[in-house]
Amino acid sequence: MGMLAGEIASGSGRLGSSVQDLVPYVNLQDPLDSLSAFILRLSDWDVRVNDLNTRNIVLGYRGGHNQFVVVDGLGNGTATSCPGATVPTS
Repeated sequence: MGMLAGEIASGSGRLGSSVQDLVPYVNLQDPLDSLSAFILRLSDWDVRVNDLNTRNIVLGYRGGHNQFVVVDGLGNGTATSCPGATVPTS
């Protein structure tokens, strides 16, 4: 068993925002399909997440794309991303 740690940053270089933080400010209709695909990939890949909720799904930016990342752990910034679960930037 291993653990990955890292900073989840937005396209502007700031820390990525959780889905909970984004809801009041962003129309989530556009990224909703990507969020659904992300959650399905977690299930397909048998990724175990202790407490999946809107506070620990974070929108980050990597490889030229926005993507959802799960931040889960016991006080550690453990991140698991699913390639292909990207969010359109437009």
